[in-house]
Amino acid sequence: MASGREVAEDPKGGLRALIAESDPVVARHIAALIADVHGDQTRVILHGDCETAAIAVAKKPLDVAIIGSGIDGGRGLELVKIIATVDTKLPMILLGDDDRPNLDVEAIECGATDYLSFKGMTAVLLDRSIRYAINRKRVELKLRESNDELIRHIFDLRDAKEQAESQNIAYLRMAEELASAKDELEDAFRNAEESERRYRLLAENSPVGIWQLSSDGLTLYMNGAARAIFEIDRTEDLRGFTCDILFSEQDRELVRHMREEWARGNRRESEVRLFGGTSRKEKFAVLSGVPVLTAGGVAQSIMATIVDITERKQVEAQIQHLAQHDALTGLPNRSLFQDRLHLSLVTARRAGKKVGLLFLDLDHFKDINDTLGHPVGDRLLVDVAGRLNECVRETDTVARLGGDEFAVICPNLNEGEEVRHLAGRIITALGLPFLIDGETLHTATSIGISLFPSDTQDPEQLVRFADMALYDAKEHGRGTFRFFDARMDEAVRLRKDLENDLRSALEGEAFELHYQPQVRLDTGELIGAEALVRWRRGGGDLVSPANFIPVAESTGLILPIGEWVLRSACTQARQWQREGLPPFPVAVNLSTVQFRDRHLVPRVERILEETGLDSRFLELEITESMVMEDVERAIQAMRDLTDIGITLSIDDFGTGFSSLSYLRRFPVGRLKIDQSFVREILTNQDDVTIARSIIGLGHSLKLRVLAEGVESRDQAELLLSEGCDVAQGYYFGRPIHAADFIGAHGPRLKLGQR
Repeated sequence: MASGREVAEDPKGGLRALIAESDPVVARHIAALIADVHGDQTRVILHGDCETAAIAVAKKPLDVAIIGSGIDGGRGLELVKIIATVDTKLPMILLGDDDRPNLDVEAIECGATDYLSFKGMTAVLLDRSIRYAINRKRVELKLRESNDELIRHIFDLRDAKEQAESQNIAYLRMAEELASAKDELEDAFRNAEESERRYRLLAENSPVGIWQLSSDGLTLYMNGAARAIFEIDRTEDLRGFTCDILFSEQDRELVRHMREEWARGNRRESEVRLFGGTSRKEKFAVLSGVPVLTAGGVAQSIMATIVDITERKQVEAQIQHLAQHDALTGLPNRSLFQDRLHLSLVTARRAGKKVGLLFLDLDHFKDINDTLGHPVGDRLLVDVAGRLNECVRETDTVARLGGDEFAVICPNLNEGEEVRHLAGRIITALGLPFLIDGETLHTATSIGISLFPSDTQDPEQLVRFADMALYDAKEHGRGTFRFFDARMDEAVRLRKDLENDLRSALEGEAFELHYQPQVRLDTGELIGAEALVRWRRGGGDLVSPANFIPVAESTGLILPIGEWVLRSACTQARQWQREGLPPFPVAVNLSTVQFRDRHLVPRVERILEETGLDSRFLELEITESMVMEDVERAIQAMRDLTDIGITLSIDDFGTGFSSLSYLRRFPVGRLKIDQSFVREILTNQDDVTIARSIIGLGHSLKLRVLAEGVESRDQAELLLSEGCDVAQGYYFGRPIHAADFIGAHGPRLKLGQR
């Protein structure tokens, strides 16, 4: 159905143009050519894909559409067809190149008004094509109007014929008195028959469906177009096709009302639904009509026109679906999710029911995208959407909010326990392996749950509370679910304050490095120091790294903080060397986020170059669990670091799940026994056994072994007796400022000891 606006007769004084072209350079060039001719009042809308261009045509009044044949990988002709269905009055120009033969003919057949080649296109040629397209479309519309007028004239002549027949009967009765006029009347009658024959031929070949029906709804006549719309064979008797048979049950009352209005001389037009007589497929059409009056002004029948708009309605439905659903999974998107959530809350409030809202995302989904690629990640999301739909009720809504984030709306609940069971089913379903392109993938999900009205009656708050609960679930080990608790709100506020203070601390350089000595157990010599970051929040007390490092990692602040730590430690180590001290390595901990960062190696190289520190005197510590998350990728990252001369050590060894086969492949120089095995080593034989095993394993791989958390002489002597090489802990010294470090531990420092 046409949009209802008039086609501009003259584009001067401002042109409303749509340019649909994937290449932004070409699109802007076309826009510039138009502006050269039509001036600043020209309004140009640029679209780079078919779907958004079709939506723009449906929503905005336009004078002309200029379509590149190569849009969306060569869908230019397809877009011309779509726009011709959406707006029959819009002039369209297809732009193409001369390499494709008959493109100009195909463009016109698909509904374009003109075709113009890219080659040699100038502002003058483009303006001429625009004017031609607009004027041609105007002429087509006027011809269509003339055709409608011609059809009405056909039936006027038919009325004239019937009147002539009535007069002829009267003349026959008065034959004796009107004998002299008989020949003239017969000539008029023959002329009327010839006129009717010509106009009937026009009606039968009209592209618009023409349908004549009696005042009581019986079909009197249909042309070929009307029969095609209703799917009625030409051999079938039309008298049996009444309004009750032709139209869908839900629209029959509407058609009866329109027929009554037509009979009274009132013009009515409406969209109606019908079913094809053969296919039984639902169709949409625009129906309008006028009365056929006798000489006395009485409506003796109705003349209606019918236009099939099924294809246009399908395009509109497709556009509407795309606007409200996720293109990848087909699930409702964030916009439709918000609508359904509001509706669920309104309905629950009236019925005295509850609504459950679940927020969930996939644990470590980014790793799948990074290692296997986004196409595999997309297929995984599609399979996850399928499993979610299998877990929920028909009345529930599963939506994709973006990335790997999903939400489930559970309306009409009696108790919150129903949501608990659903969360359990989802965790179990998503915990099963996925098979994608022959690859078995394992993932898990964390879920946050909020309830209406017990948690809140505000939809935005309900969403925020579910998100808080999701964060809490991820903080408690992932692969689980949490209901919202009011204490979470306070925890989030405190965490947000901590995050804001962290950002301020980073900008104001409020961090400090403290250094803890690393000592050879057999000689007591200082052979290294570990740099440990400290934060004096607001200039007051120190904040434990255990409290602020997880926040820094989750917000991404760990990268700039980690870079500051690395640069400061290298600067201090080089400064000690410039002061004439024997050089010794400084160890720096790497966070998981830093270790995964693909820019880690060039960043370390740059810092070493800027500070002037030899790479031999920098040791980077990584945890065992960090390495085991993705072994092959971790091994490559470690090799890249050792290739530039850096020593690596595995921190907290014994707490992860590495095996000997993996450990043999790790290019590390030292193992650090976790302090949890040292703390009770004097009283717990199991800890002694573990420490002995780690020391033996390290030495068998020609690695040095360091014990952390040594707090007494007895602990140090026991570790030495088991063959441990190096120790670190309060017994040898607490972490202190660099200015105090050498004064406190310098006597242990000897050149060349390691």
